[in-house]
Amino acid sequence: MPSTLQVHPPGDLGLSSLCAAGSLVLVVAATSAALGLRLEGKIAVSALRTVCQLLALGSLLYPIFSYNRPFVVIPYIALMVCFAAREAAAKPQHTYSQMAAHFGFALALALTTSFALCAGLILRPTPWWDAQIMIPVSGMLLGNAISALSLGVDRFVGLLCGGEGGQVRCLLACGASRVEAALPAAQGGLMTGLTPTLNQMSVIGLVSIPGMMTGTVLGGTPPLVAAKYQMMIMFVILFTSSAALATSIALAASSLLDARAFLHPHRAQRRAGRKHADILVAAAAAVAGVARRLAGACGRARPAPPVSSDAARSLLGEASASGGPPPLSARGCFREAPLAAGEAALLSLSDGFVEAGSGTPLVRMASLTVRRGEALALRGPSGSGKSSLLRALAAAVPLAAGSLTLSGGTLASRGAARWRASVLYVRQEGGLGLPGSPRRLFDRIVSLRVQRARQSPAAAWSRLLEGLARLQLPDSLLEQDWASLSGGESQRVYLAMMVALRPQVLLLDEVTSACDGEATALVEALVAQAAVGAVWITHDTAQASRVATRIVEFQLVACDALC
Repeated sequence: MPSTLQVHPPGDLGLSSLCAAGSLVLVVAATSAALGLRLEGKIAVSALRTVCQLLALGSLLYPIFSYNRPFVVIPYIALMVCFAAREAAAKPQHTYSQMAAHFGFALALALTTSFALCAGLILRPTPWWDAQIMIPVSGMLLGNAISALSLGVDRFVGLLCGGEGGQVRCLLACGASRVEAALPAAQGGLMTGLTPTLNQMSVIGLVSIPGMMTGTVLGGTPPLVAAKYQMMIMFVILFTSSAALATSIALAASSLLDARAFLHPHRAQRRAGRKHADILVAAAAAVAGVARRLAGACGRARPAPPVSSDAARSLLGEASASGGPPPLSARGCFREAPLAAGEAALLSLSDGFVEAGSGTPLVRMASLTVRRGEALALRGPSGSGKSSLLRALAAAVPLAAGSLTLSGGTLASRGAARWRASVLYVRQEGGLGLPGSPRRLFDRIVSLRVQRARQSPAAAWSRLLEGLARLQLPDSLLEQDWASLSGGESQRVYLAMMVALRPQVLLLDEVTSACDGEATALVEALVAQAAVGAVWITHDTAQASRVATRIVEFQLVACDALC
């Protein structure tokens, strides 16, 4: 007669058993001391916190499980979501001001969806809010989602606004829509954030037995039943992490890339090396702060002493002398002579104001006109705002004031994508810092919606190969990674790609700075043969004389003199 598997739940752990397990921590601490790791204090604090936090959790959950009412269970899970959002937002190196709020919304939305699926279709507890099921399951889902959010959104923000954001800026310069520009960064963020969960799923049952399955088996559940529950949990974990991460990335994109497809990298910051405050310390500090405010509100408010006019003038004088920004009238300004009667303007900027993301003026009262068939050279000292002006002409940064027109049409009437496809900004770095190969990037560019409406990918590829031949560069460079190209090769290949897109105006920001004399001559010939309007930025007086039909000096002058 076959034997029947008898599974017996383990008994309660006594103090001696816990002390025996705790002695293993002492072994680790002694090893740290012997090796000079200086982790003994951290090990002791971590072990003590483990004991205190788990005892507090067990003591807290016991009455919740016993009472088991929805107005207790649901708020407790909501509190778990708040702590999870705060902890996830504390980890990324790249952050932005609304990150914690976005994480909270994404976690709440994903957990609510998973909660509904578990309650209605999968676990079907009775009642549907059963604390003994829903609280532990929610804890497992949130724990994995924290890792996905912190890794994935950090990667997304870094690819969008950090040092790796060159591809996004290139796509925007070529006319990408908001979604098309953010897609590569979103793909990178999703892949990075979901990798730990996918790795865990690929080895589960082979080299690891997960904690839930171990706990249920120790609790007396047959192993096969425990395995089924673990399968269910892993599937729900993957869904919850994916949903929360995708929602967070969409919210981050809406904050950093506005509806007009203007990128705002100044809204993202790289976190300093200072460690984020511990969650328990932060909670205690918040409680103490509330207590102090309540105590202050109960006391009698004392009016602040009035500030005399002399004191106010003294304070203003100190602020002005402390190295703050100079007055606006000392900022850089530029104004070109207006068109003569009967002249046709291809690209025109009138009374343009360009500011940094922080509001610092970069260019003020700038007026510039590019005539049809004209090559204009823009010269001036470093820091006078030439590159900022070019990015404004390309609608890469919004104008704080002023107007832009292209063949009589305004930026608003054309839309940012169509404008950028017609007025192409060619950056000085070329392909430096871009991922992948030139072929991969050009394939992505010609697949943009605005570029497909202008030309077929095959025609663009044909013009690219022709441009490379004129620059005396082999086609094989298109298959190599950007990182393997020299500075001059990178600049020329990138320029050939931009010329192949057939814009109406090329904005060339020192595009031959890494080229020798022969390569520079080939670049100048390629731009001249393209027969488009061109604005060159160059510090080379001889080059400006060769390429330009008109040279405009960009100087730092007083705004008051122009107003």
